[in-house]
Amino acid sequence: MKITTKDIALTESMKVDVEEKANHLQHLFPDLANGHFHIIYHASYEEFECEIHASNHDEVFFAKEKGKEFLPTLTHVTKALQHQLEKQKTKHSIKHENHGLQG
Repeated sequence: MKITTKDIALTESMKVDVEEKANHLQHLFPDLANGHFHIIYHASYEEFECEIHASNHDEVFFAKEKGKEFLPTLTHVTKALQHQLEKQKTKHSIKHENHGLQG
């Protein structure tokens, strides 16, 4: 997954945190493509903004969270995207199950 930033230079530990979250998502959703983490630091608010863009099965997903601390904000945005992907996976499974019942 691609990592970009605005108004912040990520430390090595921050990069590792992002890579771990990206790997976790990729492990749970192997078909995940075009993943992109964008990290912004708003100095005037002393706040992090973390965004994730990704696509899975021709659907585009986006999650964004803001917070004062980096790791909790990153964790929340990752969980938000994971929740969206799980909903899509469930919807996709039900669609296939129903399709099998119609034949």
